[in-house]
Amino acid sequence: MINKWWYIIGETKLWYSLVILLMTACGTTKPIHYQTKGKIYPADQAKLTHTIVLFEYGGVANADRYLVEIKAADCEDWKNCPLITAESTSLTVEILEGLDFGNSYNWRVQAINKEQLIATSPVYHFEISYEEKIDTALFRHRIVQHQQAADDLGGYVFVDDIGVLVNMKGEPVYCLPNQGARHGYECLQMLPNGQISYLTGDLVTVDINRDTILFKKGAFKLADGENLAFHHSLIPMPSGNYLSLGSKKVCTQVAKGNFLYGLDKMLEQDSLYCNNYGWVIELNPQGDLVWEYGMEDYVVDLNEQAKKDNKVFTYNGHLNSVFYEAEAEAIWVSLRDFNRVVKIDRASKKVVDSYGFEVGDMPLPHHISTAFQRQHSAEIHDGHLLVYDNGTGKGADTISSIALVKLPTSVEEKPTTTWQFPTNFGTKTQSWSKAKGDVDKIDEQHFLVSMGTIPRTFIVNKEKEVIWECIHETYKQTVYNRINKRTEHLAKNAIDGEWKPFVCNYSASWISTLFPNYFTCQLLQKKGKTVFSINNEGGKENHLYWQIFLNDDLVKEGNGVIEAKKRQDIVIDDLKMGVYTVLLHSNHNSEDKKTYTFKVVEKQN
Repeated sequence: MINKWWYIIGETKLWYSLVILLMTACGTTKPIHYQTKGKIYPADQAKLTHTIVLFEYGGVANADRYLVEIKAADCEDWKNCPLITAESTSLTVEILEGLDFGNSYNWRVQAINKEQLIATSPVYHFEISYEEKIDTALFRHRIVQHQQAADDLGGYVFVDDIGVLVNMKGEPVYCLPNQGARHGYECLQMLPNGQISYLTGDLVTVDINRDTILFKKGAFKLADGENLAFHHSLIPMPSGNYLSLGSKKVCTQVAKGNFLYGLDKMLEQDSLYCNNYGWVIELNPQGDLVWEYGMEDYVVDLNEQAKKDNKVFTYNGHLNSVFYEAEAEAIWVSLRDFNRVVKIDRASKKVVDSYGFEVGDMPLPHHISTAFQRQHSAEIHDGHLLVYDNGTGKGADTISSIALVKLPTSVEEKPTTTWQFPTNFGTKTQSWSKAKGDVDKIDEQHFLVSMGTIPRTFIVNKEKEVIWECIHETYKQTVYNRINKRTEHLAKNAIDGEWKPFVCNYSASWISTLFPNYFTCQLLQKKGKTVFSINNEGGKENHLYWQIFLNDDLVKEGNGVIEAKKRQDIVIDDLKMGVYTVLLHSNHNSEDKKTYTFKVVEKQN
């Protein structure tokens, strides 16, 4: 038989204590208790950058639910102030609405058992930072189409250029700072571990509160000592490393008499021509270069063929997308100016396949396809190439599109387009994107599309129905006075002609939640057993690894997949006195770890 009760032994220290009285037929043993130090988020005096907040608090024994209460900081009375409230049976609760940029709040949590209040936490204070780019008087993300299917899908969309995340209503819910982005943000995305990466000329990864995790300065040295500038992408790999793209300037002396592809002219005198060649680079989590492949070699091979006929390529050999196919250990890259997507074997550093158009008289190594030209995105999904096709024509008749191209399984086969969606729907914007453009596969039925040079982002399903469309605009007023809010007043009464589109999305990126990778641990008594309960509080399924130590000795270890909002219980058959340490980490990133400490001591009279 086990009797148990809880009490708070020190609110300011955030420690909670569970007393366990062990009774046998022969009498009562000495009581013991264990203490857990609960994490508090947002911590007291925290400065947040997001209006969607996942609150975390320490557990209290015998509580069957927790009530989080939030109020404006300048309202002192908890009983009479307007409150934002939410209940949860776990150690976290997510607040999706009601919090605003530029405001300060107080919050607390109450532990409840059978409608009876059994514990109340201290009051914590936090504020949400203000940035002008989230001000709807200056920027708006105008929803053109919004079906119920978009609400059912939910999620959020990154807007690269200004570094904000908007919900399906077009409302900003997260933003990056104005400082540090010399040319605006590019390739803004959330990684599977919940960190956020982007390019500003440098490569940066931050956590949700914008604290820097990784900073890699642009123009770093390659193995040959040459400088490389970051150009595109940061793609996580199963190993924990990342793939990114850079650009290296290469100049060659070309003799007269050569025909220049790209410039379409015969060279009348010896000249020096310079191209930017794409470079694929692999970085470890610390940002060190561990693997590289330069497209210079691929273009040089083509030039060697061309030189037999006194022909030289002058096409820009830069890359604009990279994708890692883990099963084949292959890297796919897109060369826009060559209208090609090529497959590189990581081990041999050889181009083993190529899709797209012939360039001049230069044949592809294997396959020809007319599915895309001047593409700006290429990914492999279930034997299909997903690509954004900018098109090569000029003028009003040109139409961009996204396409799924079935890849052949032999050299004799040709690629076939199995699904295609042109971007000439609606009447608000033109249908042709001169450059950029990107597609992000949300799930098996939905795609997020950014039109690049056209500030239009939309979600289309496999049935070719546009369920969400957003136009990104800025108010033409250039003077803004935050004190008298003159611009806000003008914008509220503005007509559409007073707003102008701004070029925004270098790439398309959709996320389902701001907190995909979040977990907690509790020490509980359940059905007469002591268990460590590992909870996946995040918004996505997660593969977690755990180790449990008593003092310095390993007691148990293991791993397993835990579904979103589910838990895994680990039973401890013989709870001993001492300090238990639980180390958790996710397979999304080996550096993403969380440690819990539980102190089990003999109860003093």
